[in-house]
Amino acid sequence: MSYSSRSRVLSYSEVARNLVAEEVQKDVGDACKALAKTMLDIMDQFECISKMVHSVDMLGLTVALRPRWDGLRRNFAELLWQFRTTAGNISGRLKMFSMTILPMVATRPDGEALQVLQSFMAICADHANFIRILVEHTMGLGSVLASFHTEFAKFTNIQTKMGQKELRDLSSKVHELDAIMRDLSTANGRLSNPDPTHLLYAVMRVGTASGRRPTRSKLSHQKLTLSGTVAQVGTIYESFDQKRNEVAHAVYSAQLCFGKGDKFSNTQTSLSTLVSDEIIHFESGLSLILGIWARLLADSTDIYQWLRNPSKNRVPAAVVDYKETGSSFYTTLSMALDVCVSGIDPSRFPKT
Repeated sequence: MSYSSRSRVLSYSEVARNLVAEEVQKDVGDACKALAKTMLDIMDQFECISKMVHSVDMLGLTVALRPRWDGLRRNFAELLWQFRTTAGNISGRLKMFSMTILPMVATRPDGEALQVLQSFMAICADHANFIRILVEHTMGLGSVLASFHTEFAKFTNIQTKMGQKELRDLSSKVHELDAIMRDLSTANGRLSNPDPTHLLYAVMRVGTASGRRPTRSKLSHQKLTLSGTVAQVGTIYESFDQKRNEVAHAVYSAQLCFGKGDKFSNTQTSLSTLVSDEIIHFESGLSLILGIWARLLADSTDIYQWLRNPSKNRVPAAVVDYKETGSSFYTTLSMALDVCVSGIDPSRFPKT
Protein backbone atom coordinates (compact mmCIF):
# COMPACT_ATOMS: atom_id res chain seq x y z
CA MET A 1 0.00 0.00 0.00
CA SER A 2 1.33 3.45 -0.89
CA TYR A 3 0.94 6.54 1.27
CA SER A 4 1.14 10.23 0.56
CA SER A 5 3.94 12.12 2.29
CA ARG A 6 1.62 15.10 2.72
CA SER A 7 0.13 15.57 6.17
CA ARG A 8 -3.63 15.22 5.92
CA VAL A 9 -6.97 14.33 7.51
CA LEU A 10 -8.43 10.93 6.63
CA SER A 11 -12.02 9.81 6.17
CA TYR A 12 -13.49 6.91 8.15
CA SER A 13 -13.08 4.52 5.22
CA GLU A 14 -9.45 5.60 4.70
CA VAL A 15 -8.66 5.01 8.37
CA ALA A 16 -10.35 1.61 8.14
CA ARG A 17 -8.37 0.59 5.05
CA ASN A 18 -5.11 1.62 6.70
CA LEU A 19 -5.77 -0.29 9.89
CA VAL A 20 -6.69 -3.54 8.16
CA ALA A 21 -3.68 -3.38 5.81
CA GLU A 22 -1.34 -6.28 6.57
CA GLU A 23 1.81 -4.15 6.71
CA VAL A 24 0.18 -1.69 9.12
CA GLN A 25 -1.01 -4.54 11.34
CA LYS A 26 2.52 -5.90 11.55
CA ASP A 27 3.97 -2.49 12.40
CA VAL A 28 1.35 -1.95 15.09
CA GLY A 29 1.99 -5.42 16.51
CA ASP A 30 5.74 -4.79 16.64
CA ALA A 31 5.22 -1.42 18.31
CA CYS A 32 2.90 -2.84 20.97
CA LYS A 33 5.31 -5.69 21.64
CA ALA A 34 8.13 -3.16 22.13
CA LEU A 35 5.90 -1.07 24.42
CA ALA A 36 5.11 -4.05 26.65
CA LYS A 37 8.77 -5.04 26.82
CA THR A 38 9.81 -1.52 27.77
CA MET A 39 7.23 -1.40 30.53
CA LEU A 40 8.69 -4.58 32.00
CA ASP A 41 12.20 -3.12 31.57
CA ILE A 42 11.09 -0.13 33.64
CA MET A 43 10.02 -2.52 36.38
CA ASP A 44 13.55 -3.97 36.29
CA GLN A 45 14.96 -0.45 36.52
CA PHE A 46 12.93 0.10 39.68
CA GLU A 47 14.62 -2.97 41.20
CA CYS A 48 18.10 -1.77 40.22
CA ILE A 49 17.55 1.72 41.60
CA SER A 50 16.22 0.23 44.82
CA LYS A 51 19.65 -1.31 45.40
CA MET A 52 21.40 1.92 44.44
CA VAL A 53 19.24 3.97 46.82
CA HIS A 54 20.01 1.45 49.58
CA SER A 55 23.74 2.00 49.07
CA VAL A 56 23.18 5.75 49.41
CA ASP A 57 21.14 5.19 52.59
CA MET A 58 24.04 3.23 54.09
CA LEU A 59 26.09 6.44 54.08
CA GLY A 60 23.69 7.93 56.64
CA LEU A 61 23.60 11.35 54.97
CA THR A 62 19.82 11.73 54.82
CA VAL A 63 16.57 10.15 55.91
CA ALA A 64 16.31 6.62 54.51
CA LEU A 65 15.05 6.80 50.93
CA ARG A 66 14.64 3.12 50.13
CA PRO A 67 11.31 2.65 51.98
CA ARG A 68 9.79 5.45 49.88
CA TRP A 69 11.32 4.10 46.70
CA ASP A 70 10.13 0.57 47.37
CA GLY A 71 6.64 1.99 47.86
CA LEU A 72 6.88 3.63 44.44
CA ARG A 73 8.18 0.37 42.97
CA ARG A 74 5.14 -1.52 44.28
CA ASN A 75 2.88 1.26 43.03
CA PHE A 76 4.36 0.94 39.56
CA ALA A 77 3.86 -2.84 39.56
CA GLU A 78 0.22 -2.32 40.53
CA LEU A 79 -0.17 0.27 37.75
CA LEU A 80 1.36 -2.00 35.14
CA TRP A 81 -0.93 -4.86 36.15
CA GLN A 82 -3.88 -2.47 36.00
CA PHE A 83 -2.84 -1.42 32.49
CA ARG A 84 -2.60 -5.07 31.45
CA THR A 85 -6.02 -5.91 32.88
CA THR A 86 -7.68 -2.87 31.32
CA ALA A 87 -6.15 -3.57 27.90
CA GLY A 88 -7.42 -7.14 28.08
CA ASN A 89 -10.93 -6.07 29.04
CA ILE A 90 -11.11 -3.52 26.23
CA SER A 91 -9.87 -6.12 23.77
CA GLY A 92 -12.80 -8.29 24.79
CA ARG A 93 -15.21 -5.42 24.11
CA LEU A 94 -13.67 -4.88 20.67
CA LYS A 95 -14.03 -8.55 19.78
CA MET A 96 -17.70 -8.52 20.69
CA PHE A 97 -18.28 -5.34 18.71
CA SER A 98 -16.57 -6.64 15.58
CA MET A 99 -17.78 -10.25 15.76
CA THR A 100 -21.31 -9.81 17.14
CA ILE A 101 -22.59 -6.24 17.05
CA LEU A 102 -21.48 -5.22 13.56
CA PRO A 103 -22.60 -8.42 11.78
CA MET A 104 -25.98 -8.25 13.53
CA VAL A 105 -26.76 -4.60 12.79
CA ALA A 106 -25.45 -4.95 9.23
CA THR A 107 -27.82 -7.83 8.41
CA ARG A 108 -30.73 -7.38 10.85
CA PRO A 109 -31.03 -3.76 12.05
CA ASP A 110 -34.11 -4.48 14.16
CA GLY A 111 -35.29 -4.35 17.75
CA GLU A 112 -33.23 -7.36 18.78
CA ALA A 113 -30.06 -5.72 17.47
CA LEU A 114 -30.95 -2.60 19.44
CA GLN A 115 -31.36 -4.59 22.65
CA VAL A 116 -28.02 -6.34 22.18
CA LEU A 117 -26.33 -3.02 21.52
CA GLN A 118 -27.92 -1.46 24.61
CA SER A 119 -26.57 -4.31 26.76
CA PHE A 120 -23.16 -3.90 25.15
CA MET A 121 -23.11 -0.16 25.87
CA ALA A 122 -24.20 -0.69 29.48
CA ILE A 123 -21.21 -2.96 30.09
CA CYS A 124 -18.99 -0.44 28.31
CA ALA A 125 -20.06 2.16 30.89
CA ASP A 126 -18.51 -0.01 33.62
CA HIS A 127 -15.29 -0.34 31.66
CA ALA A 128 -15.18 3.43 31.17
CA ASN A 129 -14.92 3.78 34.95
CA PHE A 130 -11.97 1.37 35.03
CA ILE A 131 -10.25 3.41 32.31
CA ARG A 132 -10.78 6.58 34.32
CA ILE A 133 -9.21 4.95 37.39
CA LEU A 134 -6.23 3.82 35.26
CA VAL A 135 -5.69 7.35 33.96
CA GLU A 136 -5.88 8.83 37.46
CA HIS A 137 -3.47 6.21 38.82
CA THR A 138 -1.00 6.89 36.00
CA MET A 139 -1.09 10.64 36.48
CA GLY A 140 -0.73 10.31 40.24
CA LEU A 141 2.33 8.05 40.07
CA GLY A 142 3.97 10.21 37.41
CA SER A 143 3.60 13.29 39.59
CA VAL A 144 5.05 11.56 42.66
CA LEU A 145 7.98 10.18 40.64
CA ALA A 146 8.75 13.64 39.26
CA SER A 147 8.76 15.05 42.80
CA PHE A 148 11.03 12.28 44.09
CA HIS A 149 13.36 12.98 41.17
CA THR A 150 13.55 16.67 42.12
CA GLU A 151 14.25 15.89 45.77
CA PHE A 152 17.05 13.48 44.92
CA ALA A 153 18.51 15.96 42.43
CA LYS A 154 18.76 18.57 45.20
CA PHE A 155 20.43 15.98 47.44
CA THR A 156 22.86 15.04 44.65
CA ASN A 157 23.71 18.70 44.11
CA ILE A 158 24.66 19.09 47.76
CA GLN A 159 26.81 15.96 47.79
CA THR A 160 28.64 16.24 44.45
CA LYS A 161 28.72 19.97 43.60
CA MET A 162 28.69 18.85 39.95
CA GLY A 163 26.19 19.68 37.25
CA GLN A 164 24.04 21.83 39.49
CA LYS A 165 22.61 23.95 36.68
CA GLU A 166 22.07 20.89 34.49
CA LEU A 167 20.23 19.02 37.25
CA ARG A 168 17.97 21.99 37.98
CA ASP A 169 17.16 22.25 34.30
CA LEU A 170 16.52 18.50 34.06
CA SER A 171 14.22 18.46 37.10
CA SER A 172 12.24 21.37 35.71
CA LYS A 173 11.81 19.70 32.34
CA VAL A 174 10.75 16.38 33.89
CA HIS A 175 7.99 18.20 35.80
CA GLU A 176 6.95 19.98 32.60
CA LEU A 177 6.83 16.67 30.71
CA ASP A 178 4.66 15.16 33.43
CA ALA A 179 2.31 18.16 33.35
CA ILE A 180 1.89 17.92 29.57
CA MET A 181 1.27 14.19 29.86
CA ARG A 182 -1.55 14.89 32.32
CA ASP A 183 -3.02 17.56 30.03
CA LEU A 184 -2.87 15.14 27.11
CA SER A 185 -4.52 12.26 28.97
CA THR A 186 -7.25 14.59 30.25
CA ALA A 187 -7.91 15.97 26.76
CA ASN A 188 -8.02 12.49 25.20
CA GLY A 189 -10.33 11.29 27.94
CA ARG A 190 -12.84 14.05 27.22
CA LEU A 191 -13.23 13.28 23.52
CA SER A 192 -16.75 12.14 22.68
CA ASN A 193 -16.84 11.89 18.89
CA PRO A 194 -13.33 12.52 17.56
CA ASP A 195 -12.32 12.71 13.93
CA PRO A 196 -11.45 9.16 12.73
CA THR A 197 -7.90 10.35 12.01
CA HIS A 198 -7.39 10.67 15.77
CA LEU A 199 -7.63 6.91 16.18
CA LEU A 200 -5.00 6.15 13.54
CA TYR A 201 -2.78 8.91 14.95
CA ALA A 202 -2.91 7.40 18.45
CA VAL A 203 -2.25 3.88 17.17
CA MET A 204 0.70 4.88 14.99
CA ARG A 205 2.27 6.89 17.83
CA VAL A 206 2.82 3.79 19.97
CA GLY A 207 6.21 3.05 18.44
CA THR A 208 7.41 6.64 18.92
CA ALA A 209 7.95 6.19 22.65
CA SER A 210 10.57 3.49 22.08
CA GLY A 211 12.10 5.24 19.08
CA ARG A 212 10.62 2.77 16.60
CA ARG A 213 9.57 3.80 13.11
CA PRO A 214 7.16 1.85 10.90
CA THR A 215 9.32 -0.49 8.83
CA ARG A 216 6.71 -2.10 6.60
CA SER A 217 3.90 0.36 5.99
CA LYS A 218 5.94 3.58 6.06
CA LEU A 219 2.85 5.16 7.62
CA SER A 220 3.53 7.38 10.62
CA HIS A 221 1.50 9.75 12.76
CA GLN A 222 3.57 12.66 11.43
CA LYS A 223 1.79 12.21 8.08
CA LEU A 224 -1.59 12.74 9.73
CA THR A 225 -3.32 15.99 10.70
CA LEU A 226 -5.49 16.41 13.78
CA SER A 227 -8.01 19.15 13.08
CA GLY A 228 -11.48 20.25 14.09
CA THR A 229 -12.51 18.95 17.51
CA VAL A 230 -9.15 17.22 18.00
CA ALA A 231 -6.94 20.12 16.91
CA GLN A 232 -6.19 21.04 20.53
CA VAL A 233 -5.16 17.46 21.26
CA GLY A 234 -2.79 17.64 18.29
CA THR A 235 -1.21 20.77 19.73
CA ILE A 236 -0.68 19.04 23.09
CA TYR A 237 0.87 16.04 21.31
CA GLU A 238 3.34 18.40 19.62
CA SER A 239 4.20 20.01 22.96
CA PHE A 240 4.73 16.60 24.53
CA ASP A 241 7.03 15.41 21.75
CA GLN A 242 9.06 18.61 21.94
CA LYS A 243 9.40 18.40 25.70
CA ARG A 244 10.32 14.70 25.46
CA ASN A 245 13.24 15.65 23.21
CA GLU A 246 14.26 18.41 25.61
CA VAL A 247 14.26 15.95 28.52
CA ALA A 248 16.41 13.50 26.55
CA HIS A 249 18.93 16.29 25.84
CA ALA A 250 18.88 17.39 29.49
CA VAL A 251 19.54 13.84 30.69
CA TYR A 252 22.49 13.60 28.31
CA SER A 253 23.86 16.97 29.46
CA ALA A 254 23.66 15.89 33.11
CA GLN A 255 25.46 12.64 32.32
CA LEU A 256 28.30 14.56 30.67
CA CYS A 257 28.71 16.73 33.76
CA PHE A 258 28.96 13.73 36.05
CA GLY A 259 31.44 11.83 33.92
CA LYS A 260 32.22 8.45 35.44
CA GLY A 261 30.41 9.52 38.58
CA ASP A 262 29.93 8.14 42.09
CA LYS A 263 27.05 6.62 44.01
CA PHE A 264 25.07 9.85 43.96
CA SER A 265 25.52 10.75 40.32
CA ASN A 266 25.09 7.17 39.11
CA THR A 267 21.83 6.87 41.05
CA GLN A 268 20.71 10.27 39.78
CA THR A 269 21.37 9.36 36.17
CA SER A 270 19.48 6.06 36.47
CA LEU A 271 16.62 7.78 38.27
CA SER A 272 16.33 10.49 35.61
CA THR A 273 16.16 7.88 32.87
CA LEU A 274 13.53 5.82 34.69
CA VAL A 275 11.22 8.72 35.50
CA SER A 276 11.26 10.08 31.96
CA ASP A 277 10.78 6.57 30.52
CA GLU A 278 7.82 5.93 32.80
CA ILE A 279 6.08 9.15 31.78
CA ILE A 280 6.81 8.72 28.06
CA HIS A 281 5.77 5.09 27.71
CA PHE A 282 2.65 5.30 29.82
CA GLU A 283 1.58 8.33 27.81
CA SER A 284 1.87 6.12 24.74
CA GLY A 285 -0.13 3.32 26.37
CA LEU A 286 -2.84 5.63 27.64
CA SER A 287 -3.15 7.40 24.29
CA LEU A 288 -3.66 4.02 22.63
CA ILE A 289 -6.37 2.96 25.07
CA LEU A 290 -8.14 6.33 25.12
CA GLY A 291 -8.01 6.65 21.33
CA ILE A 292 -9.51 3.21 20.84
CA TRP A 293 -12.14 3.75 23.49
CA ALA A 294 -13.26 7.12 22.11
CA ARG A 295 -13.73 5.58 18.66
CA LEU A 296 -15.65 2.58 20.03
CA LEU A 297 -18.04 4.80 21.99
CA ALA A 298 -18.56 7.11 18.98
CA ASP A 299 -19.37 4.21 16.65
CA SER A 300 -21.62 2.54 19.22
CA THR A 301 -23.53 5.79 19.77
CA ASP A 302 -23.93 6.38 16.02
CA ILE A 303 -25.32 2.88 15.53
CA TYR A 304 -27.64 3.25 18.52
CA GLN A 305 -29.11 6.50 17.19
CA TRP A 306 -29.53 4.98 13.74
CA LEU A 307 -31.31 1.89 15.07
CA ARG A 308 -33.60 4.09 17.16
CA ASN A 309 -34.57 6.27 14.22
CA PRO A 310 -33.25 4.98 10.86
CA SER A 311 -35.35 7.41 8.83
CA LYS A 312 -33.68 10.47 10.37
CA ASN A 313 -30.12 9.18 10.67
CA ARG A 314 -27.69 8.07 8.01
CA VAL A 315 -26.28 4.57 8.08
CA PRO A 316 -23.24 4.84 10.40
CA ALA A 317 -19.78 4.76 8.82
CA ALA A 318 -18.85 1.66 10.83
CA VAL A 319 -21.81 -0.25 9.37
CA VAL A 320 -21.16 1.01 5.84
CA ASP A 321 -17.53 -0.06 6.06
CA TYR A 322 -18.44 -3.50 7.41
CA LYS A 323 -21.02 -4.06 4.64
CA GLU A 324 -18.51 -3.05 1.97
CA THR A 325 -15.52 -5.01 3.23
CA GLY A 326 -16.95 -7.76 5.42
CA SER A 327 -14.34 -6.95 8.05
CA SER A 328 -13.63 -4.38 10.74
CA PHE A 329 -10.53 -2.50 11.84
CA TYR A 330 -11.53 -3.31 15.42
CA THR A 331 -9.90 -6.68 14.81
CA THR A 332 -6.55 -4.90 14.38
CA LEU A 333 -7.14 -2.84 17.51
CA SER A 334 -7.99 -5.94 19.52
CA MET A 335 -4.82 -7.61 18.25
CA ALA A 336 -2.76 -4.59 19.34
CA LEU A 337 -4.13 -4.73 22.87
CA ASP A 338 -3.69 -8.52 23.01
CA VAL A 339 -0.01 -8.06 22.13
CA CYS A 340 0.32 -5.62 25.04
CA VAL A 341 -1.35 -8.11 27.37
CA SER A 342 0.73 -11.12 26.29
CA GLY A 343 3.92 -9.06 26.42
CA ILE A 344 3.44 -8.23 30.11
CA ASP A 345 4.32 -11.55 31.75
CA PRO A 346 1.97 -12.23 34.70
CA SER A 347 4.66 -14.32 36.42
CA ARG A 348 6.55 -11.06 37.07
CA PHE A 349 3.88 -9.92 39.52
CA PRO A 350 3.34 -11.10 43.10
CA LYS A 351 0.39 -13.40 43.57
CA THR A 352 -2.53 -11.83 45.37
